[in-house]
Amino acid sequence: MSIENRVINGGFETGTFSPWVPSNATITGQFSHSGSFAARLLGGNVNSFIFQYVEANPTERFELLVSLAKVGPLTSPPVSLSVAYYNASFGFLGYGLITNIPSSRLPNVDDETWLEVYETTSPAPLGTTQALVLINKLPQAGSADVIVDDVALLAVEDVIGPTGATGATGATGATGPTITPAYGYATRTTTAAEPYSLGTPVLLDSGGPTPNNDVTFVSNGLQVQRSGIYEVQFAVTTNVTVNNLVLNASGVQLEIFVDSTIVLPQYRSRLFMSRAGGDPVFSDQHSLLIPQPSSLILALEAGDVVQIVPSSVVSGTFYQTAYLQIIQII
Repeated sequence: MSIENRVINGGFETGTFSPWVPSNATITGQFSHSGSFAARLLGGNVNSFIFQYVEANPTERFELLVSLAKVGPLTSPPVSLSVAYYNASFGFLGYGLITNIPSSRLPNVDDETWLEVYETTSPAPLGTTQALVLINKLPQAGSADVIVDDVALLAVEDVIGPTGATGATGATGATGPTITPAYGYATRTTTAAEPYSLGTPVLLDSGGPTPNNDVTFVSNGLQVQRSGIYEVQFAVTTNVTVNNLVLNASGVQLEIFVDSTIVLPQYRSRLFMSRAGGDPVFSDQHSLLIPQPSSLILALEAGDVVQIVPSSVVSGTFYQTAYLQIIQII
């Protein structure tokens, strides 16, 4: 049996990102989990990420290893880790892994402590030739920078026997596409409670960054300016005021809409609160803040507008902070 790490430069010991593709990220020599360097993802109300395509084959399973920490006393932001499978034409085949680390969960690197993540993927489907490893720091106002180090995607292979003679070299294939990924995000910066309105997009009041204007902020959403495959992520903080009230299956349900049309309803973000027998959740008034995140892959056409829309609401529910982000994968 052999173990192979498919990630290249996972410890950033070259002092550069290559072959990672970074956004709002730098190489730092100030902190590291091992070695001399690590990646530093900018905190605050911006989207920061690194991603890399690696070799993958049908039926392979992988173990994703990542070491994470925050810098300084500020709250750590949410972080999303994902492994997605693609074919040779960069066609999306499915996710092997999505792991979301909530806000306030990362230790302070100044204390020389780290969160070491170990996650196993599902098997790569037929047709897989590559996988996208994405480490994504999500926007949160007033949050700390995040340090990333020692990223590995381990494939375990059984040794079958000696390799046979090498056959003749085949023809060189066409050069694959090279893209500068389009990306952007929109947020709701105010923390005032806003009541949910059925079928009305969640209010978003600012957006950025949009290099080359490939993703632009429009009214309560984002508009892509070029066709491609995109990862769409969102999170809305729901404020539930409970006063001798039972919340049941008519709870808050959020959807992604493209051009005012619902897409992929299996990716809903749902909030249900109930107790058997109809007993109240609380016997007096409470106010709860509950994050509702979701993530999905979409094929978007130039001009498409993406928004967060509630498809089910219940009395006494409001929302406060919210963000929507789009990252082009191919």
